[in-house]
Amino acid sequence: MKRLGVSNTAEGRAILTEHFEVVARTEGNVARTFTNQYGNFEVRESLFVGPSGQAAKFETTFRLAPDGTRQFSTVIPKGGLPHNGYEHSPKEF
Repeated sequence: MKRLGVSNTAEGRAILTEHFEVVARTEGNVARTFTNQYGNFEVRESLFVGPSGQAAKFETTFRLAPDGTRQFSTVIPKGGLPHNGYEHSPKEF
């Protein structure tokens, strides 16, 4: 998140919360659905552009509640810089 310009502050969390709220309401971005012992889930794809101007693809999983609402479960940032922006892989040090 640092590369994207999102810090672990109230402001940074608000930026992410707003993005996830929009993602949950957007039509046509469901990549897949699945069911397990914890319920029904959908994975939604989105493009997040942070305050730094850098972007990442997010795969966000929501649990589908019985009343039809979506509850945030997880997010997996995809893409970005090789080695998480480090010049060398951590194994190369």
